[in-house]
Amino acid sequence: MKDYYAVLGVPRTASDEDIKRAFRKLAMKHHPDRGGDQSQFQDINEAYNTLSDPQRRWHQALEDEGWRVAVVTSAEQAW
Repeated sequence: MKDYYAVLGVPRTASDEDIKRAFRKLAMKHHPDRGGDQSQFQDINEAYNTLSDPQRRWHQALEDEGWRVAVVTSAEQAW
């Protein structure tokens, strides 16, 4: 499991605005159209997509503490 906070270079206590600011800075620096590395850019995007979504961020926090998280789809919830 990747440490998305380390990928973006922010502390675990970072606000949504801090995460967005770090993402934009790194995305500009590592964007493939600007000569950056494609795989590093993808890691940055993955980190931002996870940490910018409150539910995914919560799951990340649980996994960091060693909990296994099961994602339940809406079809499974209806059952």
